[in-house]
Amino acid sequence: MKQKQKNEINVRKLIIVLIVVDVIAAGFAIHYKNHIKNQEPQETAAVTAPAATAEPSVLPSAEPSAEPVQAMLQMAYPIQSYAPMTPDSTTGFKSSWYVNTVDGYVNNTNTFDTDTLDIINAGSTYENTVFYRDGLPYSAGAGYTVYFNASSTVDRTITVQAVNNDTGTVFSSMDCTLTSERTFFTFAFTPSETTFSGRLQFLLGKSANTDNEHTVTIDNIRITNDLNVEAVRINQVGYPASMQKRCTFLYNAGDLFDVVDADTNAIAYSGAIVNEMANADTGETNCYGDFTNLTKPGNYYIRAQIGVVSPVFTISEDPYAGLQKDLIHMLSLQRCGSTLDASWAGAFAHDTCHTGMATVLYMQDSYDVSGGWHDAGDYGRYVKTGSKAASDLLLAYLRNPDAYGDDTNGPESGNGVPDILDEARYELEWLMKMQRDDGGVNARVVTQSFAYDGVAPAMDDQALVLFPEESSSTAFHAGTMAMASMAFQTVDPDFAQKCLDSAERAETYLQKNSDNFFVKNPDDFSAGQYLDDDDKDGRFYAEAALYAATGKDDYRNRAKNLYIQDSKCANGVSWRQNGGYGRFLILCTPHLQGNDPDFYNALLESLRSEAEGLMSWVNGNGYNVSLDEYTWGSNQKAADNGTILAMAYSCTGEQKYLQAAGEQAAYLLGKNSLDFCFVSGYGKSSPTDLHSRIARAAGINLPGALAGGPDASREDTVTQQISWDVPSAKVYADSYNSYSTNEAAIYYNSALISLIGNLK
Repeated sequence: MKQKQKNEINVRKLIIVLIVVDVIAAGFAIHYKNHIKNQEPQETAAVTAPAATAEPSVLPSAEPSAEPVQAMLQMAYPIQSYAPMTPDSTTGFKSSWYVNTVDGYVNNTNTFDTDTLDIINAGSTYENTVFYRDGLPYSAGAGYTVYFNASSTVDRTITVQAVNNDTGTVFSSMDCTLTSERTFFTFAFTPSETTFSGRLQFLLGKSANTDNEHTVTIDNIRITNDLNVEAVRINQVGYPASMQKRCTFLYNAGDLFDVVDADTNAIAYSGAIVNEMANADTGETNCYGDFTNLTKPGNYYIRAQIGVVSPVFTISEDPYAGLQKDLIHMLSLQRCGSTLDASWAGAFAHDTCHTGMATVLYMQDSYDVSGGWHDAGDYGRYVKTGSKAASDLLLAYLRNPDAYGDDTNGPESGNGVPDILDEARYELEWLMKMQRDDGGVNARVVTQSFAYDGVAPAMDDQALVLFPEESSSTAFHAGTMAMASMAFQTVDPDFAQKCLDSAERAETYLQKNSDNFFVKNPDDFSAGQYLDDDDKDGRFYAEAALYAATGKDDYRNRAKNLYIQDSKCANGVSWRQNGGYGRFLILCTPHLQGNDPDFYNALLESLRSEAEGLMSWVNGNGYNVSLDEYTWGSNQKAADNGTILAMAYSCTGEQKYLQAAGEQAAYLLGKNSLDFCFVSGYGKSSPTDLHSRIARAAGINLPGALAGGPDASREDTVTQQISWDVPSAKVYADSYNSYSTNEAAIYYNSALISLIGNLK
């Protein structure tokens, strides 16, 4: 293949030298293969916790239309139809309290908040029958208080004790007289030794009045302490009031949890801790609690039965409103080819950058391809990641245009157009510059080497190199432009038509060039590549999006043929696999359901199948995250998976998909094993040293940026120093030099913008 590339280059040169019909020269395609973009890797942060002082106290499917509707998507099940479901306190529940008797006999029935002990035979001694919980962490000198209610069908005495199982030391005991009346008790103690093998036990053996069968009921046992040990993970940005809400416990934290009002110290909700399971990716044994039915806006924290707590979090109607704006504003700060004014860019202001002519690789031809966004921590610009980022913004807008305002403090804020469209347009106009006269789309524009750390964009004066067209880049471009024509139809019809024309020219090029071809970096280049080994998904996206935008049967038939050849071409919303954009577009426009119901049903089943594959991972771990592995860009993958799940809800109405989508956002925003919000400037702990050259040059952290996330492959010098004993989900370093885990990127941010947009 490399020799073929050289031969084609020589042919081009020969044609030019001999001055033989330059039209022929323009038609030659340089076909390259293989490789993937070299990007760049982060560390864990400290923990804080709040005080723990509170005491106990189906819509129908859209009708098909004969007329093309190009402006907005028509979901069969909009988010507004979501109805919170009562959390299940039985499935997956297993009590952590047990009965041990030497010579007695007790039937024990447990629910998450009540333990019913039918004592058939109390045994021969008071100590011979014990109701207990082991594995409690006690710290010497700390203050502990136990709260519980108890009653007995016969008057009797029981004793509550705090014990160190390692040494047998009884820290404290308290006798409790029980009657048939439910009585509230408190038991305070201070351990004299530190142990992780503490026990809380109730002695229920032989005493006065215990010869007869009787029932002891103990309910709502809670252990609090003054240490504020944080071992509960939550969404640090906050929970939407109408959506599912879950917290995750690092280990078995008891049978119940409380959601405590942080302002009043009153218990606002109590529920079961369920689904204990080992988690190899985190090295933990996780459980979770569901408090979906708590919808009252406010500030809260979680306290588990054994006393561990979470940070304070909020419940509100739209906790993501500010985050959404900052995620979009981060894209404004990535703008290339224009001046970033201090009035909106602040410390990131800089003069115009990278506006020189770009020379085509191995040729003398030069073109103006200025504009677009800097891709990530580097200053390269790539059609695949740019198309992915633009597609995400366009999809978010089409999904819910009313969710986006004109007030993100961006360069066009206040112009009457939602800033999400202004930002998308900036990238779309650059993508159009990357399109050749024959419709093919050049792959990328980069410099031979990454700019040095600390070099501001306007100071990077390296020569720009334009890489020739790729089939996958051209296909992704076509799909993105077709979706853009839908998004801009009512905002700017002329621009919408320009986008549609660009999409159709790219699609025509693809029809004439059926081969799959790529452009690989020369060996002496250190720039990124984003190479793809298949273009079927991009071609499907192009045909499907054009059908959604125009209703023309030719596009539908070509999309259908691609799907018949390989149904996987309709999957994914990443830069590498992007057919899912096209699948969703035609499922949510009226053409297909009325014109080809069999194809519609096939695509609907395809979406459901992809979502079900993700659900198997969501349900297989205590964080409900959809990741099957932690690789470079794992956070983008989690966000993309969330978008797929939200699409499945929109097309099927099955709430489990929407709930799972929300869990992907919660994971990224702090409900993870690192107790870390991966968006800079949000949550109680977040990235402070992102891999971003514009941030390094400005001397401050880049705000509103989603970091790449854990990478178990350890692909930079920082993560290579992390012990191989560290579980895969925790291989992350908040360090500029950890480019494989801590890099900012436009398509990371756009993936989260898309996910959040699909939750509104």
